Amino acid sequence: MSGTNPFRYLVVTRVWSTTLMIPVLMVISDAIAIWATWIGVNIKDDVSWGLFYRQVFESLEFATSSALIESYFFGFAIGIVGCYRGYGTERAPRASVEPRIQRWSRLHCSSSSWT
Repeated sequence: MSGTNPFRYLVVTRVWSTTLMIPVLMVISDAIAIWATWIGVNIKDDVSWGLFYRQVFESLEFATSSALIESYFFGFAIGIVGCYRGYGTERAPRASVEPRIQRWSRLHCSSSSWT
């Protein structure tokens, strides 16, 4: 075994990356969804981008900020659960057999306490 600390180089980096990248992915997916909705609205009516943008963000201001904050907690939870279930090769067969429903239900239960 090498002299490196596996916790520092594997677990911490994975938890940090999921904690930081889940909110980034959420912002990108929200931007694509808003752009696609504007295209959908423009198929039926003619709405300028400025008017559409203003109306969308006036109605979603609180929901967007709370969802962004919540996505940091989801990223952290996904990183911790993923590292806990995947850390160490001796647990790999058991980890692949455990139903995915149980893992996601734990995450869902933790999200219901945040909302």
